[in-house]
Amino acid sequence: MIMQLLQDEVICKYTFLFLERNFYRNFVERTRAKPGESLWSLWFGNNQMTWGLLIAPAFRGAKWTNDKSEMRRAPYVYWTVGQVLAEGFVDPSVSTPYKFHSLEMLLDFYRSILKRVSNSLYEREIADRYVAYIDLSADPESEPFLIPELRYAGLAKEHMYRLDYAVLNTYTLEHVGFELSPHSTHYFMNGITKKTQVEINGELAGHWEKEMEKRNRYFAEFGITTVTFTDYRLADLDGCFKTISGYLSKRPESRPTVENELAKMSAHFK
Repeated sequence: MIMQLLQDEVICKYTFLFLERNFYRNFVERTRAKPGESLWSLWFGNNQMTWGLLIAPAFRGAKWTNDKSEMRRAPYVYWTVGQVLAEGFVDPSVSTPYKFHSLEMLLDFYRSILKRVSNSLYEREIADRYVAYIDLSADPESEPFLIPELRYAGLAKEHMYRLDYAVLNTYTLEHVGFELSPHSTHYFMNGITKKTQVEINGELAGHWEKEMEKRNRYFAEFGITTVTFTDYRLADLDGCFKTISGYLSKRPESRPTVENELAKMSAHFK
């Protein structure tokens, strides 16, 4: 019946004029996808220093949550530098966000705090390259925020899993984690000369199982796939960051148009 009504020139013109005005009045809300609930509150860092990256954060009932009514109206692109500048980070023990008054202040925090809490030389080198990447960006606020030590279990104190880095690209809806994994980190074994081949194989199988379970859980919970940099790749950290920056800078090649979508719809009623 709707398609029949739209054959009338006056009704069609009125309908699309009404929809167009409504669309532009609520442009941001109409053009952004609402993320899955598991992505509304992201927690990162170690157990001693944990920070939250929340969409429309609100402190209610002595804990941090999201103001659902404000999520679609947020004046920034989700999970970007712009979101961090607008909302700051959430300290779970404080009722007000930790705000940044300038991009320079945020980059100093990334370099002086987020970078230094890592025990990994590789992670610290990637942090420096990310700061330089944002410094050179023509539109730094639109750049995805490179999340360090993304926690699987959120605020749970017991260490379960952490991704070394993660990029949630809201432009392409790609969620990618990065593991900087030299062999010594995941497959080092003590007392190898005193163990049988069966025991060694069993320990190696356990390491492999743990690593694969970590990747499976991040994908199931957050839709995050994982890119792993092993010893060979880590010998070229510039090359590693080039891979990461490819996900940071990725944008859709084209956007849907009203004309194309109408043509698709009309094809079903011919």
